[in-house]
Amino acid sequence: MFSGSWLFLIILFLLVVALANGLFSIPISSPSGVSTSGEQLELFQPNPPKAEHCQDRGGLGAFVFGSENAILHSVLQSVLEQRFADSPLVLYGDQGTGKTALSHALLVQWRLKHSGLKSLHTNGIDFAREHARAVHTHSLPSFRKKYFSFDLLVIDDTQVLKTRTSAQQTLSLIIDTFREQCHMLVVCTNELPLESSGLDARLASRLMGGLQVQIATHGNTAREELVRLLSDQYGVVLDNATQKSLLNEVGPAGPRLKTVPEMRSAVLRLRAQADLEARDICRADVERFFADDANKTTLSLRDIATAVSRHLNIRLLDMKSSSRRRYVVRARSIAIYLCRLHANKSYSEIGQYFGHRDHSTIMHAFNKTKSALASDSSIRLVVEEVNTRLSAKLNPGAIT
Repeated sequence: MFSGSWLFLIILFLLVVALANGLFSIPISSPSGVSTSGEQLELFQPNPPKAEHCQDRGGLGAFVFGSENAILHSVLQSVLEQRFADSPLVLYGDQGTGKTALSHALLVQWRLKHSGLKSLHTNGIDFAREHARAVHTHSLPSFRKKYFSFDLLVIDDTQVLKTRTSAQQTLSLIIDTFREQCHMLVVCTNELPLESSGLDARLASRLMGGLQVQIATHGNTAREELVRLLSDQYGVVLDNATQKSLLNEVGPAGPRLKTVPEMRSAVLRLRAQADLEARDICRADVERFFADDANKTTLSLRDIATAVSRHLNIRLLDMKSSSRRRYVVRARSIAIYLCRLHANKSYSEIGQYFGHRDHSTIMHAFNKTKSALASDSSIRLVVEEVNTRLSAKLNPGAIT
């Protein structure tokens, strides 16, 4: 680990560099044959290609670092260059700060830089499920051997392991082995391990034995870049005045749009309104958006799922079940798509509602429905009709 004086000098230097440069990012560019949890991520360069040339995979394609995350950027660079002092690295932050996107970005960049080394990206749910299968089939030694072999292991959403005592014990063993072999473990979680109730004391101690870095909420410069990227991604044209109006709106707790899910929801809803009226988005739309947002009836995941189930005459219980019947999967996917459009919820939160599915499954359902809108008129019709009803509920005075 760094000594106190050296760490202070490094942090001071990084802050000066960050303030001078403003923004820097880890671009995501999946090399051929590389897939992270079924998700193929796109590259956003300093001057990103037009939206029509980019395949939308439900993610921004880059984690944007403002000066508020300068130290985080430096730490990740040290991991990529194999200069990191000690494993594990714990990345923690509030919901919506981009932990999942960042963890994918790190793995992809590692694979580009170290193609001969073994690496894996997984999440707490998948790790726990695989561990449970290994215990059930008496193949735990093989499970451990597999995980011991990785030079870089990235585990997202480790907070879900709180109720899996056996999986926590195995993760503690992995940490010990990685330390001995000088391998790198990166975990992402919502809070510091010592502040996480339900986490095994031995695991919490080991996680705190490395370095913990908080992912800060995006600052103003980063938020401007994020809105620009989201606008390009979804084909939304915002002039400078409109964008500033969108970003400068302040509520009781600060900026109204602080997280990527909030920004994405705003951009999508503004685009939907402009599409209905067949015109470009203007500053008045943003003002109306926030006015309606303050007065509207908030839609819950249940509200949206219920609207879909009633429209398609399918039981809500079936949509939340493990059923793989085609008509159920279709209804569930449409509901998931509309939940992302109307509810300010993450993939993980939507997955919990729809039968405790993991976020990668929800992301796949969202992207599949989004792609189907261009080719399947029946799905497009259902989405349009349910979306109209939901929009009317969000804006009671709107003409439908």
